[in-house]
Amino acid sequence: MAESRRSNKTRSRASIDVYWKRAQGRPPAFETPEDLWKSCIQYFRWVESHPLVEEKVNVFKGLITRYEVTKMRAMTLSAMCLYIGITLETWTQYRKKDGFSDICTRVDEIIKSQKFEGAAAEMLNPAIIARDLGLAEKRQITDETLGGGGALTDAERIHRLNALAKTIQRRLEGSGGNE
Repeated sequence: MAESRRSNKTRSRASIDVYWKRAQGRPPAFETPEDLWKSCIQYFRWVESHPLVEEKVNVFKGLITRYEVTKMRAMTLSAMCLYIGITLETWTQYRKKDGFSDICTRVDEIIKSQKFEGAAAEMLNPAIIARDLGLAEKRQITDETLGGGGALTDAERIHRLNALAKTIQRRLEGSGGNE
């Protein structure tokens, strides 16, 4: 009987210890900014050494040839967080910590720079990267650009927008979509 009481106390104490550890929170993934920086560098090296691979098919005189083309892999903050074993929320918390904020800013700038340079060299899709970086060109259609010369009614605006959409569609179809 005394034996069973002892094991209950042991189990109870173990439960308290587990609860206490959870209540204190998980220890930080990176103790120092240098540890975080080293992990980020490992991710950058991994991206460079693991490009995306596209399989291409070429047909010439009935002969089918398959070959692979390597493509630049865009760095992303979410992929880096997965690689180094933290969440985006944890990354946000590191941005606020003394000593870590400079590292986080540097990493953010490296990722943005890699995407921008890859898009500028057309190694990455420029349209996708421009949107991702908030660089997409925005055009505003006003009543004046629709040829209204002043304020248009909603019905007139809709009619002119539909006409503009049809014109654009015809131009794209006429150019084979290469415009």
